[in-house]
Amino acid sequence: MYGTKQNISAAVKDPVLKKYYENRNKAIGSNSWAVSGSKTNTGKPIFCNDPHLSLGLPSIWIEEHIKTPEFNAYGVSFPGFPGIMIGFNEHIAWGETNVGQDVEDLFLIKWANKERTKYILDGKEKDVTLRIEEVKIKGKKSVLDTVRYTVWGPVYQTSDDGMHDLAMRWLAHDEPDMEEFNVFINAMRCKNYNDYLEATGKYISPAQNFNFASVSGDVALRVNGRFPAKYNEDGRYVEYGDESSNDWQAYIPRDQNPQIVNPKRGFISSANQVSADKTYPYYFTGKFERYRNSTINGKLEKMSNISTDDMKKMQFDAYSQKADDFVTVLKNVIKKEALNEKETAALQQLTSWDFQYRANLESPVLFDLWYQKIAENTWDEIITLRKNMDIKLPEDWRLLELIKEFPNHKYFDIQSTPDIEDAATIVTKSLKEAVITLDLRSKEGKKNTWGAYKPLNIYHITRLPALSQMDIAADGCIDAINATGVSFGPSWRMVISLEDKIKAYAVYPGGQSGNPSSKYYKNMIAAWTKGEYYSLNFVSSPEDIKSKQTQLVQLNPKK
Repeated sequence: MYGTKQNISAAVKDPVLKKYYENRNKAIGSNSWAVSGSKTNTGKPIFCNDPHLSLGLPSIWIEEHIKTPEFNAYGVSFPGFPGIMIGFNEHIAWGETNVGQDVEDLFLIKWANKERTKYILDGKEKDVTLRIEEVKIKGKKSVLDTVRYTVWGPVYQTSDDGMHDLAMRWLAHDEPDMEEFNVFINAMRCKNYNDYLEATGKYISPAQNFNFASVSGDVALRVNGRFPAKYNEDGRYVEYGDESSNDWQAYIPRDQNPQIVNPKRGFISSANQVSADKTYPYYFTGKFERYRNSTINGKLEKMSNISTDDMKKMQFDAYSQKADDFVTVLKNVIKKEALNEKETAALQQLTSWDFQYRANLESPVLFDLWYQKIAENTWDEIITLRKNMDIKLPEDWRLLELIKEFPNHKYFDIQSTPDIEDAATIVTKSLKEAVITLDLRSKEGKKNTWGAYKPLNIYHITRLPALSQMDIAADGCIDAINATGVSFGPSWRMVISLEDKIKAYAVYPGGQSGNPSSKYYKNMIAAWTKGEYYSLNFVSSPEDIKSKQTQLVQLNPKK
């Protein structure tokens, strides 16, 4: 065990008022899994990865095929980065998903002077470091911004009176002490899992699940990155910044990060869930997912004789475990006798729904409205507090647990009414309100299909609609394997069959060109929206690809 247990007195007890600080939005995530040859129709592993990111044009990723005398690798990377971040070579396939574990703490600064150039640390005054940031504006004078740096990091939120200023201690602010840049460059040269472990051993931040499969039959996953050794909910709350003992005291050794190789169940998977169970000795805090990973694991456990087409279909799956769980419970809680004809029809519509968030369906919209109303009516006390403080609503699963196990809990009572409501009353009232909202949308001329209710927008970097792809009617939702949202989704769907001669398929919502006038600027969006894939031209020589070549740019650097 590393590090020390922090004194509980380090946490700030006073309310953290919303007027001083920005809200924290719900995180997005990614999927990755690999199935062993024992579960596939070829006897060889199949590797899948679809990172969920804020989508954009030009595309986030650029497709690359790098062939040298030492290796032959294919995949995607960020434009300009000399290494493949997600991809495969002739021996292995690899990819990543966000871990979600917290590596950022906030500290309340105790200023020693009104100019905020000195602060208190361990009973002594310490000078801040001032850094002038220049923001250049076209056609106007630059804006100069003074950033104060403390031992914790930059002061990223300030208040009028200086009594509520927060500094951010974030691992990503630390100067790397290892050759982190070479991780992905080295990874694409690897031939087996031991090579891959060593090649990626210097990765620091942001923490990622490094997922792996090989032609030799291995499937593996390692939570990779540097993590503070935390205990006792350390870092869950804002802490006092006047004691250096409140800082991280040690890092978890890399060999103690959660990892798994060739599990008996025949697959590995990561979808931003908590990385270890309660026997793990270090404290886990962060933003974790609860539905997608359950869906993925449930499907893979039941599947056998798996093909690449099965995996493509699974990546495009729009089923919501959350909707299924809620409707299964709510249909037995709701007061059916209190529903009118239209409300009864709405309930029947939801109970006969397959919980697929298809763009042409109304049921997802109806459920989304019903769930929102239930949350608003249940958490009315917390929503009132949110006017002044940035307070997270309890998790979805906790709300369902209350409805199912504690239907008379005090939270179901709406404080603004003279009656005492219970879960059944809230569920019934909320469905009625959802039906009213749906009808109102229709009267306003709005379509009530999921694709019209929550269209997907892929924005150009300038946010100009003419250069963007707007109002896409896309399947999926944040809780589905095909996790799409207002402007985010699977940024690269990849399926690799690790046979002796590798077969690879992929698609992404954009194109290889960053020029809006090029036909390759966004030519793959239509196929991506329909769940279609392209075969990847994984060849061994330039001659093998000439028949498929559309353009050629040849660089001849001076020797």
